[in-house]
Amino acid sequence: MKRRMTYSKLMSFALCASLTMFAAVGMECPPPGDEPTIPDVLPGNRAPRLIITAVNTPEGNMTAEQGDLVTIDFTGEDSEDRANVSIFASTSINPDTGTMLPILVNFPVGPGEASGTAFWPTNAVAPGTYFIFGTIDDGTFDSATGEGNPPIRVTNGEPILITAPGVGEENAPPEVEVQLPSSDVGLTNNDILTVRFSPNDPDIGEEVLTARIFFDTDRNPNNDASNPPIEVVDPILLDATDFDPVTDPDVDVEITINLNEIPINRETD
Repeated sequence: MKRRMTYSKLMSFALCASLTMFAAVGMECPPPGDEPTIPDVLPGNRAPRLIITAVNTPEGNMTAEQGDLVTIDFTGEDSEDRANVSIFASTSINPDTGTMLPILVNFPVGPGEASGTAFWPTNAVAPGTYFIFGTIDDGTFDSATGEGNPPIRVTNGEPILITAPGVGEENAPPEVEVQLPSSDVGLTNNDILTVRFSPNDPDIGEEVLTARIFFDTDRNPNNDASNPPIEVVDPILLDATDFDPVTDPDVDVEITINLNEIPINRETD
């Protein structure tokens, strides 16, 4: 980059020196190595600036239950004037006045920079997805002439989900794949039965997974309320120390059951 800049300056000097030979007397060339002059800043009122720096929910995942307090951090700046910042929420990404839920109104900013926090109690907010917006207005815009700075609107981009109390973020159900025994295996009360299964729960890092093994006492799968199956082993508790469904999803759990301890079922095909 330095080599290119030096080359450009030398070319400029050489070109200017050449022009001096043919142009009218009085043309002056800048000496080699001079830095380019910086143009003066044009007079006028510069537009204010606003950025939403953070939207904070109790869980930290852009999800809140009705009644939770959501906070919105922002920074505004206006070099010349006192401007006003307002924060609002809307279910629309392109809201009109009728869909705006005011959170903070006329927070003063400038001359200079200022940061603030808007507090949004969600007790009376209907469940749904909301976008957070901010506006900053320096009051200089004249709608009749079009002169001055119109109000500026910004958004944080990522919407926030408000849920009904007790709902929270969706929890994916666990799954289990039974590998052993096969469904048509023949057994006697003297056998040792091996049960092998692969559990999977995307939320295993946040909760304990309980696996339970039952034997149905008859061949009717629809009468468990009146003829409940029997639990043949103690509940099996699994958590993040047992397996990680993201990095190690193919973990098998194997249990052996002594059928001598299970009541004999004399029902046959």
